[in-house]
Amino acid sequence: MILTAAALWLVAAVLVTARQAMALAGLARLALVVTGVPLVGWITYALGPLPGLGGLLIGAAVLLRCRLPRLTARGGRE
Repeated sequence: MILTAAALWLVAAVLVTARQAMALAGLARLALVVTGVPLVGWITYALGPLPGLGGLLIGAAVLLRCRLPRLTARGGRE
């Protein structure tokens, strides 16, 4: 059950980050964060701290994937 919920969240996160041009993309990312935090807590409670940390890192990587090109496109901010 927990792995199914995590897989569905991951699919939703990939779809939202792939659709950056949507007007509601920011709201959708906020909804993913709001649903992802309890999901990471559930993973940590059910499976232990290492899988919970892995879930946190995977979720952060997916959500930050859409922000990295914008940060690097600005040029050198030394």
